[in-house]
Formats: sequence, C-alpha cells, structure tokens
Amino acid sequence: MRKKNYKEEDHFTQYYSVYIPRSNGTKYTLFYKRYRPAKIQPNSVYEVVNNTSEQAPQSEYPVDRTLEVLSFDGNLDISRPFFKKIGKVRKFINGETQFKGKQTFYCIVIFKFEFDLVKCFRDDYFQELISR
Repeated sequence: MRKKNYKEEDHFTQYYSVYIPRSNGTKYTLFYKRYRPAKIQPNSVYEVVNNTSEQAPQSEYPVDRTLEVLSFDGNLDISRPFFKKIGKVRKFINGETQFKGKQTFYCIVIFKFEFDLVKCFRDDYFQELISR
C-alpha cells in the first residue's frame, strides 16, 4: 500500500471526515479541510485601477496553520481535546449557524506549527488517535 503524497492532494477544497465516539454509543462526524480566506471582490473598475499601490488586506487567521471543521451532529467544543492530541493548538474558535434550515456547527482550529496541521490529513493516524 502506497502512502498518499501530501503535496499532490487538494486540502483546500476537499473535505476529510473523522468519527468521534460518544459515551452513549452514537458518534459525531467531523468534516474538515484547510482554511482558505474568502476573496474580496472589488465593487467597480475604478477601485481595481486606483488600488494597485495598496497591499491586499491580511487574512484574519494564518492560512498555513488553520483548520476549518464542520459538524451537523452537535457542539464541537468536545472535539478540542482530540485536536490537542495531534499538536499544540494556539486558538480554538467555535460557533453555530443555519445552513439550508439545518443547524450547522463549526470551529476554527489554529495550530502552533504547520506540521501539526499536516498530521490531520493522514486519515488513519487521526482516527487512531481519537479511538484511543
């Protein structure tokens, strides 16, 4: 069995999934991918032409160390210890929103180092850490 090549995979658009078992026998399903900030669209041609000297605005989160996580099963605050098993977590932001009438829970996980983020994309490794 060949290992996946991390550089050849698209971690910005493809969601990965992992299961977190609960004490009552059910499980949470987490969907995650690397965080990509939304692009700001200019309102007019005038803004595009005149703003060439200004720099692009900085992202709210560091793109190289940030993971975006979604779940439809429940609050993601219980997933914090599982991400701490992977590596040092600098910041953990969670919340909820409505998507097509269904409640969706999300969190943003910012790791201290990029190689901790890369460990999340080895499905077998991440799932094995959670199952312990």
